[in-house]
Amino acid sequence: MAKKSSFMKKALKQVQREMKPIVEAAVRAGVERTSSELRTVAGNANNQSSALMLGKFSDALKAGVFAAGQELMDGGLRRLQTVDSADITSGFYD
Repeated sequence: MAKKSSFMKKALKQVQREMKPIVEAAVRAGVERTSSELRTVAGNANNQSSALMLGKFSDALKAGVFAAGQELMDGGLRRLQTVDSADITSGFYD
């Protein structure tokens, strides 16, 4: 049982190491997209009602979340494409 627990700990640490840069890039992409959208909304704020502004604010947040999700998926796919066959045959990814 201890062997299995040790393997799980190693596997989780490996997943954390591999996912950290992917998640960081995804969060960065989402924040950048949201920021860009909000700057656009703020620049056009002079002649718009508060209801319209709230809708555009919501759209900006949705765009940021979508960009983060897209980057997360792309990063995960890139990582899967670079998995070395030696990693697979070593039993680590079983």
